Amino acid sequence: MTASLPPAAILGGIENALSVARSLTRAGIDVYGLGPRTSPLRHSRRRVAFFAVDGEDPLTNRLHWLLTKCPRGAVVLACDDDGLELIAKHRSELTERGLVPMEANDEVLL
Repeated sequence: MTASLPPAAILGGIENALSVARSLTRAGIDVYGLGPRTSPLRHSRRRVAFFAVDGEDPLTNRLHWLLTKCPRGAVVLACDDDGLELIAKHRSELTERGLVPMEANDEVLL
């Protein structure tokens, strides 16, 4: 019996988020998408769920969802600049919550 793969939370993106979701689901990974209501990932079968995080402060809405609703152990992947900024600024909060943000040099991201 093989170990199950952790889920992935995809932050933002347009076509690139859809491409990432397709690759991950082919590998047997559950995908959760967070992005604008206009994202093509919202209507894709290649995700378990999609959460529209529009509004006046989409970064705060993304962070709130990750810290309160995202499955523990999920790998957090950024598919846009806002997602990169969120990870760089809140890496410690994400890891304390049991999430696994993508590896990167946060100073370089910012």
